[in-house]
Amino acid sequence: MDNKQLYQLVLGLEPPWYVSQVEVRKDDEEIRIDLDVPPTATFCCPECGEESPRYDRSAQRCWRHLDTC
Repeated sequence: MDNKQLYQLVLGLEPPWYVSQVEVRKDDEEIRIDLDVPPTATFCCPECGEESPRYDRSAQRCWRHLDTC
């Protein structure tokens, strides 16, 4: 199992979401994990439940998770 697969399981991600990159920054005592979805992924509308393609992309965001393991 590689780092991407490990964090996919730890974070409980389900398709279409996936871990695209894992970067261990030892000097900063930090692990950076990038998540992504395929450009052709569809999502359900929270109001009507109908599937549709995404039409925009938000800026990259960060959040802090205190302890991974």
